[in-house]
Amino acid sequence: MNVLFPENVRANLVGVAVAALGAVLAAGANVEYCRGIVHCTRANALLVGLPWADVGAEIARNLDAAGVLALLDASTRTMLTTEGRRAR
Repeated sequence: MNVLFPENVRANLVGVAVAALGAVLAAGANVEYCRGIVHCTRANALLVGLPWADVGAEIARNLDAAGVLALLDASTRTMLTTEGRRAR
């Protein structure tokens, strides 16, 4: 039996989102695709009861540490940070 702990699910969501966004940004930022990744990740986080503000902020921190956060358009960066606080 697999037991999923919130921290494991959160780490998986963050890891997949950071990898997907990083790959898209490396290939040339496609704004709609980046937003789709963020929307999909947010939906999955909310589905399993994780607060999006925390998950989005962690994704933003990881992208910033990789030096690619600034490559996202301003609207998508906002979706990772401030928009999540309203959806809580």
